[in-house]
Amino acid sequence: MVEESKTHQNHYPYSVDSSEIDDISAHAAGSTGQPPIVLSGTRFVIVFVSLLLGLFMATLDQTILTTALPLISSEFNASDQLGWVGSAYLLTSSGFQPIYGIFADIIGHKTVYLISLSIFLFGSILCGASKTMFMLIMSRAVQGVGAAGLITILLIIICDLVSPRERPKYMGGLGVAIGVATLAGPLLGGYFADRRIWRWAFYMNGFVGIVVVAAIVVFFKLPTHRVSDEPMRVQMKRADYAPVFLMMPGTICILAALQVGGANTSWSSTNCIVLFTVGFALFAIFIACEIWVVPYPFIPRRFVMSRTNMAICLANFMGGATDYAIMFFVPLYFQLVHGDSATSSALELLPFFISAVIASFITGIIISMTGRYRLILWLGCAMTVVGTALLQTTTVDMPRSLQYFYLGILGFGTGLCKQTFIVAGQVAADPKDLSLATSISQFFRIFGGACGISVAETIFSFRTKAGLADLSKKMHQNFSIQNIALIKFLPAAARRQVQIVSVDAIDMIYRFTIGCCAAGLLASFLVKHYDIWTDESKVQPTAANGNGTTHNKASDGSNA
Repeated sequence: MVEESKTHQNHYPYSVDSSEIDDISAHAAGSTGQPPIVLSGTRFVIVFVSLLLGLFMATLDQTILTTALPLISSEFNASDQLGWVGSAYLLTSSGFQPIYGIFADIIGHKTVYLISLSIFLFGSILCGASKTMFMLIMSRAVQGVGAAGLITILLIIICDLVSPRERPKYMGGLGVAIGVATLAGPLLGGYFADRRIWRWAFYMNGFVGIVVVAAIVVFFKLPTHRVSDEPMRVQMKRADYAPVFLMMPGTICILAALQVGGANTSWSSTNCIVLFTVGFALFAIFIACEIWVVPYPFIPRRFVMSRTNMAICLANFMGGATDYAIMFFVPLYFQLVHGDSATSSALELLPFFISAVIASFITGIIISMTGRYRLILWLGCAMTVVGTALLQTTTVDMPRSLQYFYLGILGFGTGLCKQTFIVAGQVAADPKDLSLATSISQFFRIFGGACGISVAETIFSFRTKAGLADLSKKMHQNFSIQNIALIKFLPAAARRQVQIVSVDAIDMIYRFTIGCCAAGLLASFLVKHYDIWTDESKVQPTAANGNGTTHNKASDGSNA
């Protein structure tokens, strides 16, 4: 027992007392200190595919409207509110990530997942039935609330189903689903827009969602409580609700300010100042409550004091900023410089997504076979730095094939490290903090993405306005680069100027992403190694019978 205690004290970056040793040992067996649940082969496949479909829907709806927005704008005659159609989804899907982390271990993972799926489907139906732009924006916000749970709770459920040793393979599968959904979004949106049936981009979620709900209810017999045997009433009373009333609205205020300011409104405008002030004030109060007021804080001190946890949060923030900036501005480059349509420009990201999917799949297999992940993190983060640095050399006349090659390098690096950071965070977390680690990790990635888009839009707007000032004077009108359809009608010299200015602006965005990737690389060096292998001779999985009860075949497990 002395040997075991020493092992685990070295395994965790913060000190633990003897009462925590058993919990930490059991963490090697499953997500919540219990062995993973065993479903029969057929049941497992059905449940896993259903969870992937839920993730696919949530990811698809992040990008599915990008190519349909012009049609929606003309139908509702509200082009000035167009940006909020995507932002409303992003605001709530990021703001509610920590909330699901609170209730997942109290109410039950399966129950919370079904609740989030129901909210997502309800929001999808409202989106399809929207009669005004305001209704569509509000419906997208409802959708985002549900999407937050579909992503976060899925990652937690995977830990319930498989052992830490096998988990990376399934995380790689999730990476494949995310990559395919992100690419399919603009293509499906363009398909529906071309046929003027954009509402079916939302209605189709209803048909897929019904299948997912039925499969989860019938085939997934997960125990209601796996973290604590205390009555739900006691857990609800003891829960920390500061994230609900402080962190979530603070996040939404900051993201709303980022959406309002920069490209269209001055950062010194009243709206921006008020939103930023309220947002940061709420965050300050939240931190104060967590430190001095709340007896059982949502973010415990042991989590914050972990070097690995903080490094993963920073890396996810920087990775999200890079991913979103690339996905938004690479297609815009091909529209402005090469005259591609919105739908065809989305295909230009194919090398990025294909290489990311391949890397994610390979990474899962390698980690499961070797139990090592830090080298993969370092290699992946280094490749993202190289990829963004190469993209920064883009010129107006650069061959497309060379840009595809650069995007492939960046995508492969992203695929190596994106899901690996999730695995590293889950392995490093205390069993009591697994839901927290997962939800906070996803929160920082989406929050970073929102910040990345805002910074990139500000850079692009500032550089293009300054660069096209002379062209506006010559045309005797205020020419906006947003009028992409008009560019092909410009004289050759003016069109060339637009191309040069666009490349200059996007070049600055690539410089911004280089900095983000470099920061992510530095953060990856702070991630400690934790053993994900388990002694399977001592740990037997938990079988779930048809009534949803479990049978523990072994009482303990230890790290290899």
